[in-house]
Amino acid sequence: MRHLWNFLVITHCLLVTLKVSLITLFELPFGGCSREKMNRRVRGWAQSLVDFIGVELEVEGLPELKEGGRYVLMCNHSSLYDIPISMVAFDAPIRMIAKSELFKVPVWGQAMLASGFMPIDRDDRRQAALDLEYAKTQMEQGTLVWVAPEGTRSREGQIAEFKPGGFKLAMDMGAQIIPMGIEGAFQIMPAGSLKIMRHQKVKVRIGQPIDTTGMGKDKRKPLMVELRKTIAELAGQPDPLEENA
Repeated sequence: MRHLWNFLVITHCLLVTLKVSLITLFELPFGGCSREKMNRRVRGWAQSLVDFIGVELEVEGLPELKEGGRYVLMCNHSSLYDIPISMVAFDAPIRMIAKSELFKVPVWGQAMLASGFMPIDRDDRRQAALDLEYAKTQMEQGTLVWVAPEGTRSREGQIAEFKPGGFKLAMDMGAQIIPMGIEGAFQIMPAGSLKIMRHQKVKVRIGQPIDTTGMGKDKRKPLMVELRKTIAELAGQPDPLEENA
């Protein structure tokens, strides 16, 4: 019975994703993919994934975002459901910056680009600079950039060491970092497992934005330490610095 449930969930995820991608590609030549429509469509995709497994979502501390501001949303990452949960928790549209190779995947890649996901070419510095300017424009139009500062999903559910890439990105763009903790998503689908649990309670707690404008490279490490402690607290986890002491 468990295997059948897992199969149904995975099938649902794939079909919903394919449906959204195909509809978007069909509308693209006719100018039907407005920003507002794509925001509703992507959020609907996320809501469908969360609702299908009966997540009981509670959100605390939604900040007031300034119009035209640049925001990077950083949270702990322990489950594949962290992204759709984040999209449902926030009123503002959330997208990711992804390596440019993903946008070359037939159907899916074109739909990602049309939906407002942002490519970055890590092998071409000139193109990377252009990609960064495009991302800034998207952010100033109200899009939040989602970043997992751990780089990948935590194997045990506890917050791992943060990597500098997301912080460099935020500082290069002069963005404000919104810290967010997700508690309970690890139980839905742990890393390395295809077991999917239904009707899990998930709490999302959001902290106040931290402005990186004018921060020099010497401030990056202290910022990473501060954010890791803050996100651990928001996620209902012990202070990682005290645990490693």
